[in-house]
Amino acid sequence: MDHAEITHFRFLDSLSESIALFDSKKNEILYLNSSLKNFLISIQQPTKIKNIFELVKAINPLNSSILLNFISNYLTGISVNYACQFKAIKNNKIINSNLGIYKSETNGQYFFFFNLNNELKLNNFSSSQNFLIDEYAQLAEHSNEWVWEVDTVCRYIKSNFAVYDILGYYPDEIIGKTPFELMPLREAIRIKEIFGDIEKNKANIHCLKNYNISKAGSLIQLETFGMPVYDEIGTYKGYRGIDYINSFLDKKNNISSSIYEISEIEDDKIHILAINNQKLTTDLLNESFNHSESFKLTTFYNIDENDFSNIIEKNKPDVLMIFVNFPDFTGLNIIKKIINEYCELKLIAITECSNPMIIDKLVNSGVHGCITMLSSKEDLIECIKSVIEGNKFYCKTTKNVLSKLNSQRINSSFVSSFEKLTTRELDILRLIAMQLTTSEIADKLCISKRTAETHRKNIMKKFSVRNSVGLIKIALENNLIEVA
Repeated sequence: MDHAEITHFRFLDSLSESIALFDSKKNEILYLNSSLKNFLISIQQPTKIKNIFELVKAINPLNSSILLNFISNYLTGISVNYACQFKAIKNNKIINSNLGIYKSETNGQYFFFFNLNNELKLNNFSSSQNFLIDEYAQLAEHSNEWVWEVDTVCRYIKSNFAVYDILGYYPDEIIGKTPFELMPLREAIRIKEIFGDIEKNKANIHCLKNYNISKAGSLIQLETFGMPVYDEIGTYKGYRGIDYINSFLDKKNNISSSIYEISEIEDDKIHILAINNQKLTTDLLNESFNHSESFKLTTFYNIDENDFSNIIEKNKPDVLMIFVNFPDFTGLNIIKKIINEYCELKLIAITECSNPMIIDKLVNSGVHGCITMLSSKEDLIECIKSVIEGNKFYCKTTKNVLSKLNSQRINSSFVSSFEKLTTRELDILRLIAMQLTTSEIADKLCISKRTAETHRKNIMKKFSVRNSVGLIKIALENNLIEVA
């Protein structure tokens, strides 16, 4: 819009009503008068408005669909009503508002007249609990938007039925969940950080765009509005708010709902690289993560340990899952090397057994997560989420083994001996327990027979035993190895 047009519309600034001028042919807001701009500034909203959807959002109504549907019906001739009542939020107060639409006979442009100054009495959000409950109960019952409430740990405690229309969940299915559990993992981490700052300051949530995964698996963009809730004595109780699917005016001036897909969805997923030596396990992993909205899985099996670095460099994963404990693979050595070379990479070790010596070595090697093959898919997903967020994760079996091991450290004199075992000695001890001869051990580990025999003698010396039978007996009695 050029300077001459702006000058032409300035007569609107002399009017006390809040006015927006809309051009239906261009589908754009041409002008906001001073009164409307001052209102938007007072509620900390932008004054550069391009279209009706942005205008409705900025005015901060409790139920945007009422206004959008009204405007759509009027512009398309479905309705002849030119006035609409609605409620908006101003300075933590609900205000009764009106919108009137008038069409210019000369150029066909539309004038939107807003009355935005009728504050309701005794309705401050922090001091009028009963009124607020009544307002939201009425809103939740009749609203097409998702009206919700979360407690102080951000778990849903209330929800209207609109969540079914938006995400496909019944209200009772999300009660007890957090909003972050309904989002892709990266999005959950991003929104959790943003909400943490909002909650710390007990600020209002305004137009927080976030992606959610519907029950059917679709990715949906919502916009969230909310405010903190307090009881009658001023104690913080959580947040109450509204989520709705983004809406917009199309070229025909029809207002419709829109599901936003992320065009770079693959880039937004957590990239997991899994390295295994068993094709069946690899196939099962691929099947489990095939349709995931949160994870992208790349798998390799039967690869040489010298290829690890090339594979990591090529795929650039967020999480690396390594299966350890298979006979031909010195997983502990690889893990230590990877941790030293790729400090930002999250590494999860998956063991085929609950061998305390293996688990203890893995945990002390610096892995971010450790689970056994006894764990469920849910355990694995929880482990991935935990390490991505910067936490350590050990499955139930791993925790139990570590607990028993700590108890043994207190009550057993030989533990200090096994702690002195090198990774190679640990491999040899396991192969001894599998009843392999010195020659077979040498072939399996690609070392000389003399070296294998030296390792065997060193292990027996550390445990103060006279032969392999005594070594195996001590190891078995203390659950340090498992016989295949």
